[in-house]
Amino acid sequence: MRWGTIAVAVDRPPMRNTNLLTNPSCYNVIGLAAKNLKKGPTVPEIRPIVPTPAISKPPKPQTHSTPITPIKPKIVVAGYSYEARDSQDLSFVKGDRMEVLDESGGDWLFVEHQITGLKGYIPGNFVAAELSVESEDWFFENISRKEAEKLLLGDETQPRGTFLIRPSEHNPNGYSLSVKDWEAHRGYHVKHYKIKPLDNGGFYISTNKTYDSLPELVLAYSKNAYGLCHVLSKPCRKPEPTMWDLAPTYRDKWEISRDEIQLLTRYSRWFKTFH
Repeated sequence: MRWGTIAVAVDRPPMRNTNLLTNPSCYNVIGLAAKNLKKGPTVPEIRPIVPTPAISKPPKPQTHSTPITPIKPKIVVAGYSYEARDSQDLSFVKGDRMEVLDESGGDWLFVEHQITGLKGYIPGNFVAAELSVESEDWFFENISRKEAEKLLLGDETQPRGTFLIRPSEHNPNGYSLSVKDWEAHRGYHVKHYKIKPLDNGGFYISTNKTYDSLPELVLAYSKNAYGLCHVLSKPCRKPEPTMWDLAPTYRDKWEISRDEIQLLTRYSRWFKTFH
């Protein structure tokens, strides 16, 4: 029996070409290695670290900003009650607070009521700035000594100790206190006291008792006479101011243009017209 050779095919991955001489890309590697061997060991190059120069920025211009002071609203207090006479007027009662929106109306102010929010015109002499001396019930701005006596004695229902304070007629920075008094041999009469100013802004009647403000002085003498004829009992009643001017809306309705006025002069039975 004769045996033959059986060839078995086995799948093998293709062999890499490990022959450096037959791989052209290897020539460069070999050449570089040989070149480096001739030069000797490679010494890394050391370069000094140079700091990056800082970029100078131009200085910012200094701005001196002035702080803005908020404008406080001007609040006035009613010293009297007023009933509106026109749709543009505003009614109010004594003690009401209102913010002034426009003062260009002459003797009339355009205001906003602090409670109702309504806006309208009011007579300026019916109100005074809030927290001012003029807003006090006992302060009478434009009256004389004789007028003060007439106001205090004219109303018999006003008790002893009724008083008012008015600007002094002789001292521009001082005031006068007028008090209603009663004595058996004189009956009701009025006594007047000088209120003198201090250099620091205070006031006094007697040098041993000084006060920082007129309201403080009034409060003190309302509790103790301190040498006055009587303690200050109540402020004198103020007469309602006279309204001589028309409200802005009334002026627009009633003022007559000069072009519409004719002056007539009578000569005998004839009339002559002037324009």
